[in-house]
Amino acid sequence: MSDINYILLIALPFFYFFLVASRNILHPVMISMAAGLFPFLLGIQLSISDNPDLTAFYGWILVMVYAGSLLGKKRLLPSPQYFIEVNAMNAKTHALAFKLAVLIALAGISVMFMKRGVPILADEPNLAKVTFAQGGGWVLTRFVRYFLLTLFYSSILYCFYTARVRIKALTGRQMESGIRELIKYGGKGWLLMGAVILVLFSSLGYKANVIAFFLWTACFVGLGTRVRFSNLLPFLIIGAVFSVLVLWTLQNSEGLSDILIFIFMRSTTSAAEGLIYVLSNYGVTEPFLYGEGLWFDFSNILLKLGLAPVIPIDLHEFNFDALIFEKILGHNEYYMQATTSLFGQLYANFGLPATMAGTFLFFFFFVRFGDFLVKGRKKLIGTPIYFLLFQQYQTFIAGGPMLITVFDTAVSIATFFLAYAIIYHFLRLPAGSLSFKLP
Repeated sequence: MSDINYILLIALPFFYFFLVASRNILHPVMISMAAGLFPFLLGIQLSISDNPDLTAFYGWILVMVYAGSLLGKKRLLPSPQYFIEVNAMNAKTHALAFKLAVLIALAGISVMFMKRGVPILADEPNLAKVTFAQGGGWVLTRFVRYFLLTLFYSSILYCFYTARVRIKALTGRQMESGIRELIKYGGKGWLLMGAVILVLFSSLGYKANVIAFFLWTACFVGLGTRVRFSNLLPFLIIGAVFSVLVLWTLQNSEGLSDILIFIFMRSTTSAAEGLIYVLSNYGVTEPFLYGEGLWFDFSNILLKLGLAPVIPIDLHEFNFDALIFEKILGHNEYYMQATTSLFGQLYANFGLPATMAGTFLFFFFFVRFGDFLVKGRKKLIGTPIYFLLFQQYQTFIAGGPMLITVFDTAVSIATFFLAYAIIYHFLRLPAGSLSFKLP
């Protein structure tokens, strides 16, 4: 069975490329697989390859991955359509609101950093996040993380819009390749604003995600226009080199081989430790939770929101992933989390049938959402929102606890729209269309 699993895993990227991704390397599903899902799935198999019972169980999970992906595809080989619906008045309205949102975000974050005594360019990658969270700023850290990321992608989108308008005025044609036109016609102001946001974002303690960030950015560029992979290759190489240098500095490693081993282990077997614990113990040495694991997550959210004094029930200091981390090491003073993923949370709570059904449904909607990003008609500002949702969607498999991921998604979307609502209200701007539709 182990050999069959390896065959399924090796074939999985090719399966997505030829059947699901419409032969387009920049399809969001392909980028998502490259950035997180495939290494995580491979890490599970590497960790359980010597356990026949878990290997057979995981084989059925992989079958559900294939089944959900195939049935989630509306048509197997449609031609991708790159189209962002642009209205001149609407674009200009949102541009003003976006610029003000950037200024407000930069000013607000600078004040918060100075008030808490956090250096803007801290060497410690998680210093700002930990400092804000310990001071009761758990929601605030999510606002900073997702709102800034959305603003960064909005800057890219406005560069494309500006370039498209200028090229059409000069030559009467729409831009095709994207990268060179973006730099030449996209407007230096938008590029500078995006660069400032990127530097600020990288200083807030998210350097560990820098490799995935470059992949995601390439994917987002692909949503705005037809981009040849050869045009993006230099960008990806620079991103990979920059990522390795960042990790080299943070890990204080002596050689390149140490960094490459660290990257491989961190993205594969190390990421799967929490899930392996769940599969090995629940239903064997520990009973299934039947929903209690979800209560751990929900009550942890309530506790971090400061609602413990007003809710007359015990709230958990650990979410489910942090609880598993404590069981693995025997202690958890720093509230660390072990990745249990969607598989692990479903299995620990409801057993094998729910895990198989949940895996099927996830990949069904995973592929359906990826298709929508490429083929759906999207508004100028709507696109970063859809893209952010897809990023969050991926974390259900290779990321944090389910309910906390749902909460993060709700907070990120609410803060983005709330900022625009406040700006519109005080400036009495014309009602621009903030399109928001799901596939």
